[in-house]
Formats: sequence, C-alpha cells, structure tokens
Amino acid sequence: MADDKSEQSGAPAAAGKPAATPYPELFGNVRITGDLLTADATRPWFAGVPADKPHHQYVIWLGCQMLRTAHLAQTLDDVMKHFSVDQVMLGGPSNCCGTVHHGRGDVAIGESMTRQTVSKFDAFTPEQLLYWCPSCDNHLRIKGEEFSTETTRNRISVIEFLSRAASKEKFTVDVPLRVAVHMHHGFVEQDKDTAGIKNLLSMIPGLELIDMPQLEDIGRHCSDGTLKKYGKEKFLTELAEWIAEAKRRGADRVISVYHSCHRQLVIAQLGKRAEDRVGVENYLTLMARSLSLPLREDVFTKLTSLGDVDEIMEAMSDRIQKAGIDPGRARRALTAHFASNGPPNKA
Repeated sequence: MADDKSEQSGAPAAAGKPAATPYPELFGNVRITGDLLTADATRPWFAGVPADKPHHQYVIWLGCQMLRTAHLAQTLDDVMKHFSVDQVMLGGPSNCCGTVHHGRGDVAIGESMTRQTVSKFDAFTPEQLLYWCPSCDNHLRIKGEEFSTETTRNRISVIEFLSRAASKEKFTVDVPLRVAVHMHHGFVEQDKDTAGIKNLLSMIPGLELIDMPQLEDIGRHCSDGTLKKYGKEKFLTELAEWIAEAKRRGADRVISVYHSCHRQLVIAQLGKRAEDRVGVENYLTLMARSLSLPLREDVFTKLTSLGDVDEIMEAMSDRIQKAGIDPGRARRALTAHFASNGPPNKA
C-alpha cells in the first residue's frame, strides 16, 4: 500500500547490536501470513477503508499480529454475525498502532502510523471501537490526547463487549470439557478482561473451569516485548510448567485469551511427548462450539507443530498458489512465523 507507513525502513541498528528485521520484511511477513492462512476462506478483515466508507455501528480493531492466528479473527467474525452485530474489522500491518516503531526509536513513523490507523476508525463513523490487542489499547492510552478522537475515547475490549452481548440462553450445545484459562492480571484492563472471560465461559453448558494460579509479572499479554523482558527461555519453561500443572489438575484444554498467548501456549509444548501435551483453544472457539458455529482450523498450531519449513511449504502449497504469492517470499514469511519457534512435535 502506498500510504502504509508500517513498512517504512526505519532507523539502522545501533552499533554493537544485531540488526532488527527491516519493517518491509517484518510487516510483510505478517501480511503474507494472514493472506496464506485465509487463502481458502473469506478474509474477515479490511486493510483499508472501502471507497464508499459505509457506516458501521462497531469497528473491531484487530491490530497487526492477530493475523498470525487468523482463525481467531475468523471465529470472532462468526460469533459477531451470529449475534447480529453490525461491525467491520480492520487488521494487518496497515492498521498497526505504531508501538513497534516507537519501541525501535522511530517515533515519527510510529506517530504517522497511529494517525493513519485512527483516521480509518473515524471513517466508518462508528458508535464504538472494540479493540482486540492489549498493546494497541495501551499505546493509545500512553499517547493520551495526542491521537484522541471521539472514536478512540469510546473504546472497550472485544471481551467486555461479548460479555455484555452474550446471554446464557444463546449457548445451546454442551461443551463437556475441563479447561484451565491462561490469564494476565495486575492491570485494570486485564483484570476486567479476566472477569469478562469468566462470565462468558460460565454461560457455556457442560464446561468446567479449573482453578489455577497464574504466572506473575508477565505483562498485559504474552507479547514479544514481554518475552524479551522476562527472558524467553525462562518464560516458556514456566509456561510449560503451568500447562503441566493444568494437566495434573485434569485439564482437557488450556484456554488462551489473547492471540499472543495462544501462540506461546502452543510453542511452550514443542518437543513434548504427545501424552504430555494439552490441546490449546481460544475462548472464542469454546463459544463457537456452544453456539453450533463452524470450527475454524487452527493453522498456527498445525504449522508450528510441523516445525520443518519444507513440510510447512508442502502443507501450504495449495494456499500459496491460491493467494498468488511468490513461493520464495512465502517461504520467508512461513519460516519467520512457524519454522523458527523451536523443535517440532515428533512424538
């Protein structure tokens, strides 16, 4: 996109530090991954604003990184349509909040990106903005009045919205599972999301929530920044121990709340024996089960579990062809997001 500031090159790496992935490669990998993961289905999000700029009651802001777990966006779209919500989704690198650029010191690019994204929200003249990503929400909060519009001021999380919109009688299918929910706490927004998740899951018949202690000091969600601050190896080790404890307590599934957490719950189990692993699902998938909606394929887990890039390319060959993406470029994106996570599950 000509007006997409997210993929500008940015400042060079500081002396003595490894070069950061250039923005065109970094965000290009995300965009291509999103295209590939939805190549055999309808992509629910817009990258830009349609020429006629139709009004929608709600704008759902996915951010950019959710595209790596595209089935979550698809499932969210299914749930919203089931609830007859008038909404439009904006996602991908051209709807970045700018926090990545700020983190690299490219403040001007980041601010331009934020301004561009906010203008897209306003173009739909929504009554409310529903955000998915905790980092995106927090970045707008940090920037304060600088990028404040009526739309951004009137925003709530997707979880808070769903918790209000759902009612017990809408969930008609039993989901006989014992689940452990991976949650973040210590922030007002995440504590509110935790309450919303517990309320939503309490409406699903047959579902049993296992009481679990949560990891401490792990930020708002399992973002790359959290892993870097915490120490990636230490974080994944402790997350794997948390999953093992959930299994000891009888969990059939571990449940993710945010997209980044979904990825790390999968990655933390790489190399484990099949009998030691616990399936990972998002709360949206549990909702879809009980609402009798189609279950979208979790391609992230499928490809991450393969691990080997040649196997991944073979598994994605039809999608690469359908999406019309150069195989060499597709290989780089798939390697970055799926083949670089650690040892594959072979047990």
